[in-house]
Amino acid sequence: GVASANDFSGTWDNYTMRGFDAATGSLINGFVASCNCGPQRDAATMERVEFLKGPSAALYGSSEPGGTYNRVTKKPQLTARHEAGLKVGTRGLRRGTVDLTGPLSQTVAYRLIAVAEKGATRTSLVDRKKYVLAPSITWTPDARTVVHYEADITRIRTPYDRGLPVIDGRTDALPRDRYLGEPSIPNLHIRGDVHQLTLNHALNDQWSVRAGLMHRKTDNTGHGTEPGALQRDGRTLTRRMAWRSMPSSNTSLQAEATGKLQTGTLRHTVLTGFEVSRYTHHADIRGSDLRTAPFGIDVYAPVYGQAQPPYTGALVVSNNHDNTRALYAQDQLDVTEQLKLMAGLRVECFHQRADSVRGNRTTRSNHHYSELTPRAGV
Repeated sequence: GVASANDFSGTWDNYTMRGFDAATGSLINGFVASCNCGPQRDAATMERVEFLKGPSAALYGSSEPGGTYNRVTKKPQLTARHEAGLKVGTRGLRRGTVDLTGPLSQTVAYRLIAVAEKGATRTSLVDRKKYVLAPSITWTPDARTVVHYEADITRIRTPYDRGLPVIDGRTDALPRDRYLGEPSIPNLHIRGDVHQLTLNHALNDQWSVRAGLMHRKTDNTGHGTEPGALQRDGRTLTRRMAWRSMPSSNTSLQAEATGKLQTGTLRHTVLTGFEVSRYTHHADIRGSDLRTAPFGIDVYAPVYGQAQPPYTGALVVSNNHDNTRALYAQDQLDVTEQLKLMAGLRVECFHQRADSVRGNRTTRSNHHYSELTPRAGV
């Protein structure tokens, strides 16, 4: 039930789960990633992806009806291992990876993942470059405590390629490598920085605590051509020149405690915690006028190098600020080896402030929500 969604020319991580947009149902190591508008996470840094559907996703608050997915990154290991990879493919693909991990001492382990990639676009007219650096370090000062820090620094330069139009119901009416943008336009600059710090500590054999902080900052800036509509002649595609700047930041703080208790013949697994997050997103998109400057191109015989039309004004200017505070608790009862009962509750307070300008129209909204989410299972 998971499929790719609109990824805005490969610049976003965007998926659907069981038919619902999963943009707000995304986690990175259990931390909420409020928007997937940053660079796509490289698979070289990931250990696995977890999918939580239905009631299982309710514990994690804001998400979509389809569920939540959690990207779990690779962690440092005390056993030394060094890997390097090189991939060469068609359409100019060149990709090199390095994954190094091992001990720095008896209590400290490191991991360093690096990726460099070039090419792999649909056409030789444009190029794409990606660089990823993901260092991490784990410190275990004693048998009950683990402190972990990791970062993911991603830089991508890519054309804003929106693909090909469907003509007369055919998705293959044009060759796959047909490019309908302008090769001379500089690439978009996609930036993403993620920092996470976590502490896990076992208080005793029954109780443990976990606390963590994540800060994520992304940006998407540059020029591009956006396709309009195919004209009546069946071959002229109107286009718009556009410039965009879309920075965002996401800070999330979590703390929780887990305990195992015994009351008579019943065994309890208790989980309680809180979460505080702040998310801001700014979008400034400016473009040319499709009516006065259609900037057309022949989809069957494209000619590049036309004079670029001027930007006439802002298409979208918006500022969004979201603040979330949540408390949650859950208890699982082991009645027998075969019978388990579970009940949980999450209380969430959400404040959203948004300002949006479209043309000459300005819209402002300010909302406060409080939601109680119960959860039960057998």
